[in-house]
Amino acid sequence: MCPLKASVWNQTPDLTVYARCLHEMDRLLSAEEPQAALDLLEATWPGLPDVAPDVRLIEILLFKAYLHAQLGRPREALDVFQSLLRCGLASSLASTAYAAVRDLPEYAEFARANDRALDRAQRDARVELDVHVPDGLFGGAKAPAFLILHGEPGNLVRTRDEWPPRAITARGVIAAYVQSSQLRSAGR
Repeated sequence: MCPLKASVWNQTPDLTVYARCLHEMDRLLSAEEPQAALDLLEATWPGLPDVAPDVRLIEILLFKAYLHAQLGRPREALDVFQSLLRCGLASSLASTAYAAVRDLPEYAEFARANDRALDRAQRDARVELDVHVPDGLFGGAKAPAFLILHGEPGNLVRTRDEWPPRAITARGVIAAYVQSSQLRSAGR
């Protein structure tokens, strides 16, 4: 089963809950309390807002796999990666944190499917550009442009949520958002 929540593309949830959850899990992990971080994630998950297969949800699930690996639970970590793959989201397990996961007998089959998904996604990935022009700007009129690049993890949609086009174009500036063709996972 896909662990991502049912999606409603047009809703605008309060995404601060993600930031608070990730910040606190990171703090607990820094304090060498991975079990407390995992407990927080498990307790918080039901209350997270439903959003489209969103980088924020994927980040939290990747954090969950990492925590399981840190706690010596490679099977549970692989379960998370397998569930993400069932959602069409391949992952990189190259980190030394996942050495025990790679040692599992069932990892080889997962790795083949994961690599196929990553290859397919990379082949199909295209740079996208989403341009927003200030009201009243026509023809050859000149205006400054603000080029907004997402970081990792990230994508054009998330960046546009964090840097709303209207806030930029209202100042007479063209907003240009770029979606890279490099993948973090098969989902983007």
